Amino acid sequence: MTQTARLLQLLKDHKPHRTDEILREVYGSEHLGIARIGARINDLKKLGHDNVGITTRRIGSCTFTNSSRRRCR
Repeated sequence: MTQTARLLQLLKDHKPHRTDEILREVYGSEHLGIARIGARINDLKKLGHDNVGITTRRIGSCTFTNSSRRRCR
């Protein structure tokens, strides 16, 4: 299963997911400290999943959700 497919599977619950959760669930030990989550979100948008986005919290970490259009600021 591709990283994009694993990300889509994770986001199907329409709930926000923390960066560390995405790293663990989507990339596992494959990321070696580097993961291109933004690129995978772009891949999902190219496939027609326009409601996938990135939101930020005050502490600066990004939350990824399948129901938001907001972006990191």
